[in-house]
Amino acid sequence: MLKTRTHKVLKVTLVIHFSILTAISYSQTQLDFEKLPAIHPRKAAPTSSSTNKGKSLLFEFQTQVRDQTGKPTCSMYSVVGALESLMISHYGHHSKAVDLSEEWLLHVIEQEGKHLNTSNLGISSYDLIETALRIGMLSAQEFQKKLSFQNILLNQFKEKYLQTNGESILIEHQSQIKNKLDQGLPVILDFPIYYGAMNHPRAAEFGIDWSQEQLNLGVISYPALHSLDREYSRVKRPRDHSVLIVGYDDERIVQSKSRVRNLLSGKIEWQTNTYKGVYYIKNSWGTRFGKNFSIEGKKYPGFGLITQQYAHEFGFFFQWPVRTSQ
Repeated sequence: MLKTRTHKVLKVTLVIHFSILTAISYSQTQLDFEKLPAIHPRKAAPTSSSTNKGKSLLFEFQTQVRDQTGKPTCSMYSVVGALESLMISHYGHHSKAVDLSEEWLLHVIEQEGKHLNTSNLGISSYDLIETALRIGMLSAQEFQKKLSFQNILLNQFKEKYLQTNGESILIEHQSQIKNKLDQGLPVILDFPIYYGAMNHPRAAEFGIDWSQEQLNLGVISYPALHSLDREYSRVKRPRDHSVLIVGYDDERIVQSKSRVRNLLSGKIEWQTNTYKGVYYIKNSWGTRFGKNFSIEGKKYPGFGLITQQYAHEFGFFFQWPVRTSQ
């Protein structure tokens, strides 16, 4: 069960407070606001595209799946992807017209003295959201052009999209997660990697079971108690990951097989486990993950699912605490 983890929240808070912050200056060139692209918020915020009880789907509000290509940038893709989703679902932008710059966010982070942990998820989703709320965001095109009036664009973006609603970035209670999704609001999940449960190809290097078929289907199950996955993953190569949650299904069943250690005999035995309830996710591994994933008869390469048990037991959940209606 998800519960308030005081020591973990404190850890996140300390990271924020003790990061070395340096000033970022931008040109004060004036700009005619009438020539900027118009922003048209919807009159009424949408709900999930699925109306079934115990199920919520936000696939139609997502931008293209990205590929981090082995770089520690998964949290950036999750955080930016969540904001892009809000722009589509609550402000009426077309998915192909929304392309915010992860490179911009990385640039700001580095300017403020926060360095990516190259052996992990890079930087926490909490830090990234907190930074963007203060500084603003640019589109990929705006950042690449190195416009002299970037500060004006940043302020305009903050004014239109990043007005806080008084909520916390960290979602502390499990009940809030599905409530957000039901309102059409994506949720970000940071969690430790268990290679077998994630069907990560590197699992084989550590003597952990994994399935290429499950990887193709985008399935992340759960590191069973006393399994080799639970025993080795956090010792052999501890890493964390971040994904964007785009829905849930409380009735969906996931089955997985793993080798577990019999505590009485010490022998390794095969065990089949069944888990009920999943979150649907958008990953940042291109289509190597979930290339055969489909839901309701439609394929969504690069998407997949994670069991709620895995997410609730090991994960941290984050949101953009911004107003989504005007």
